[in-house]
Formats: sequence, structure tokens, C-alpha cells
Amino acid sequence: MTKSLGRLVLAIMAVQAGQACWAQQIIGRIRPEKQPYLVGEPVFVVLDLANAGSGPVWIGETCAWSDMQFEATTAPKPRPEVSLFGCWAGGTAGSCLGNAKQILPGGHYERRYLLEGSFRLDSPGVYPIRARHKIDIYAGETDYRVIASQGLVSEFQLSFVEHDDQELASAYAPVLRDLDSQDALTSSLAIRAVVQDPPRFLEEVILSLADHPKTAAASMSGLERLATPRAKGKLAALSGAGNPEAIRQRAIPALAALGDSAYCSSMLNIGQKSSQYSRSIALRAAGYLCGEKALPLLNSLLPAADAASRFELAYALGNSHSRKAIPVLISLLLDANSDVRRAAVDSLTNLTHRSSRSGIDDKEAAGTAHDEWITWWATEGATAKIYRIDDCSERMPLQ
Repeated sequence: MTKSLGRLVLAIMAVQAGQACWAQQIIGRIRPEKQPYLVGEPVFVVLDLANAGSGPVWIGETCAWSDMQFEATTAPKPRPEVSLFGCWAGGTAGSCLGNAKQILPGGHYERRYLLEGSFRLDSPGVYPIRARHKIDIYAGETDYRVIASQGLVSEFQLSFVEHDDQELASAYAPVLRDLDSQDALTSSLAIRAVVQDPPRFLEEVILSLADHPKTAAASMSGLERLATPRAKGKLAALSGAGNPEAIRQRAIPALAALGDSAYCSSMLNIGQKSSQYSRSIALRAAGYLCGEKALPLLNSLLPAADAASRFELAYALGNSHSRKAIPVLISLLLDANSDVRRAAVDSLTNLTHRSSRSGIDDKEAAGTAHDEWITWWATEGATAKIYRIDDCSERMPLQ
């Protein structure tokens, strides 16, 4: 071993030793804030970290949705959410910036989290919970270089008991007070708790959140989960012209996910008149809410549409639960744009739960896939079952 290589190996070993030292300096647990909880009450847990070392440590404070994960293996799963891109199209993950928080020697750091995950805790009983948290240790207050990371896993049980409406309202009272907190983390956590699984008596609160520019976006999931006539009406109002585009882009899919065909004409109207991206979302929503009634508008827009619009229209056709959309989508397999071809494949799969063995990445493969779909359509198209995008049962290859 050369001297320079030897120095490099020693340096790496020193860094690894330093990371282990930093990681051992932080100890912690995740615990429920109280016991028991009422069925339907938002559940808060507390991250409790302690600095067991002799020097200060800077830890990262990141987004609550990204740095804490919960599992409840014995709890039932929620009903799958409706995606306007169908069952098998991919999505994108969000991101957020972190902050640094100092923990002095012998000091503690606590942060509340809302228990969230792919489960329902909506009946009395005792549920085992596993919480996972990743602790990033920074180089300093303004130096966000991660010099060590540590995984924290805690297991505990949550008990849920029956209640009457008055008891549940009392349990929500401190959460509602936190909505007016001057601390941004406290108020945002309260908003997320209010919209997580709202009982009917929170309707006025959530409607008020929807009326405020700073909280309107956060209220959307609460309005969708309420699904009351007033909540639907508010989502329809927020979807309309005159609202900020960012609000419309969240209100339209929230309204569409409720599957109420009474709002078909609203989606068609936005799809015809809007010139911003909300138009594309509304066209996909129209496919879902209007079904075959959306086809005349969707088909009329295709001939003059650019590639980005054809991409959106392909998904809108796939949302329509209409046998008549399939020949149009098969023709889009020959589109010059690979993204449009991919959208057509996704939509054909959403409608038929079938998929071609041939790819569509290049024109030759796309031509083969097109011919396979033409053959399938000629032999089975008249009798094949046509699926809705909220039916995500197993898909099969084309025969």
C-alpha cells in the first residue's frame, strides 16, 4: 500500500468513526401523546430526542410527510384514491428544504407529528404501531452538510374507544385553538389534523379554511373527505374561473375524485374555456365524471392538439369508461410523440386491464403494439369488459 493510499484509507476510517460517534450521541423514541384516543380523533405522537454526548449537535428538521413514516399492520386499508391518470401511471414525489435545530449536551428536542399512513383507525380496539424516523445530523446551523444519519424505530400500541359527539367535539377543541396559533408549525399541524378525517361538525371550519387564501389549498383534502353537498359546492366554486390557477389545479381533481356526475358540465365548461393547465385537469376529470358524454369534446380537440395536449387527451379518453374511446386510443399508438404513445398505452390498460407485450419506445415497436391491439379489438372488442379508473384489479396480457 502506498503512503498516499494509506493516508486515504485512514481518513475514510476517521470519517466513519466520527459518524458513528455522532450517531451514538443522539438517543430517542417516538411515543403517543396520550392514551386512549376516541374513534375519529386525530392522533398525535411525539418525537423525543436527547443529546447524550458532551458537545452540541445540529439535527435536521425536514418536512413532516417525508421524515416520519407509520405502519399499522392490523388496521384496515383506506379505499384507494382515484387518480385521473388511472391505475398504473407513474407519479412524482415532492421535496422540501430542511432547517437545523441545535440540541445542547443533556438537552432534549421534541416535535409533534400527526399519525398518518395507508390505514384506517376508525373502530374501537388496540392497534400496534411502528414509527420510523431518520435523523440527519448537520455540520452546523447554516451548514446543511449531513455528517451522520441515524434511523430510529419505535413500536407502541394505540387504544381507541367509543364516544358520543360531544366527547369528540371536546377532543377537537385544542386542535381548533391551534388553527389560530402564530407558530407556523403548530397551525399547519392543526390544519392537517382537521382535514385528515373530518367529522361533519367540522364542516364550517373547513369551509372557512377554504375561504382564506393562505389555507385554501390545504383545505382541499378536507372538503373531499367531507363530501357533503356544501363541500362539493365549494370545490366546484374553487375550480371555476377567477380563482388562482394553483387553487383550481387542486380543486378540480378533488371534486372529480368524488365521482359525482352532477359536475360533468362544469368540467366540460372548464375544458372548453380555460387556457391554463387547469383545462387539462378538467378534461381528464370530464372523462371520469361524464363518461361517453365527454367523447365529442375530446375527439374534437385531438386534430389540432399539440403533443402536450394529445398526451392529456389520451388520459381523458382512458378515464371515460367508454368502449368507443378504444379505437381512438389504438390510433394514438402510432403518434410521433413517445409520451403520447405512453399515455395511450396507459389508457388502454386502464379501460381493458390488458397490456401488449410489445413496447412503444420506438416507432417499429409501437407499430407492432398497434397491430396487436387491432387484432385484439377485432376479435374481443365487442364483448370485452370495460373498466373504470377506480377499479384497479389485476391486468392481463393481450391474447
